Amino acid sequence: MSNKLFASNYNIIQAPMAGGITSPELVAGVINAGMVGSIASGYLSLSDCEQFIQRVIALSSNRFILNLFIEEPRHTLQRYKKPDSIIRIEQQLDIYERDWFEVPTTIAIQDYLELVNKYQIPAISTTFGLLSQDTVKELQLNGVKVIASVTSLTEAQEALDTGVDGLIIQGCAAGGHQASFSDSYQNSLNTLELLQQIRALGNNKVLIATGGIEVSDIHIYLNEYGADYVQLGSLFMLSELSTLNNSLREFIASKSPCDISMSSAITGKSVRGINNQLMRELDVAEYPFPIQHYASSYLRAKTKSMGLFEYAGIWLGEHRSYQALRFDDLINDIKKQFK
Repeated sequence: MSNKLFASNYNIIQAPMAGGITSPELVAGVINAGMVGSIASGYLSLSDCEQFIQRVIALSSNRFILNLFIEEPRHTLQRYKKPDSIIRIEQQLDIYERDWFEVPTTIAIQDYLELVNKYQIPAISTTFGLLSQDTVKELQLNGVKVIASVTSLTEAQEALDTGVDGLIIQGCAAGGHQASFSDSYQNSLNTLELLQQIRALGNNKVLIATGGIEVSDIHIYLNEYGADYVQLGSLFMLSELSTLNNSLREFIASKSPCDISMSSAITGKSVRGINNQLMRELDVAEYPFPIQHYASSYLRAKTKSMGLFEYAGIWLGEHRSYQALRFDDLINDIKKQFK
């Protein structure tokens, strides 16, 4: 445990978790506990992203990572026909409204970089791809650390070739989307296996292990397996500082590891979560990611708001238990791993 990104007391990073799961209070709580927070820009408008940043800084500091999705640019609002398989489920649940959906324009990377400069954000991370070598250099010259999420040895080497400061090494047990650069690639390596492969490259970059890591595993990852940081997502998500309501927490708590599965049909990209009716009934994606994500977003959001969790997209990593811990208790358990 030698490389440091920040002057934090504990080498723990809270995963960004796009899609409205994290709250400013959660990110700030992590920072105030002496750890590193993350803000997910994915699916947020630029103004909403900035407001989130402002709230976190008001509650704590700017010791967080801003996570960016790397996507093919979309310069105009696009409308698509909704897949019949999704329409059928919406009609079955009596929530059907229309047979089309819209995909918003992307936000230019430069717009995010202006936020980084404005709020002196110390680090950014990328998901689903990489920044150019020139952009990485520009950020580093301005004192910003650049971290890339990778799911394979090949992606790790590509990221290192751009000059990044660190790698988020995502094993196959991670909840939510696999951070792979290709929609067709599905990682089958667990976090330790992938960490060992990437360590064998012999680089001196910061290595961040993530994906299905229990609190009790933190010490061994940092002191024996060679990770510089451990990133946790689902465990923080289950605390009361996330945006999950109590009904959804109770639904998740009733699940076990055998209830967790992977699907690429819901969003067009491999995603790990609860194997509910939605995952079982949608078996083919009509569109690639992120278009398929927007195709199913109304169905997932509506059913979640109605408490119909069998048809909501509930992303979750593989863990021994899904019983929620209060945030303060989780923090205390994590800190015990450093004694």
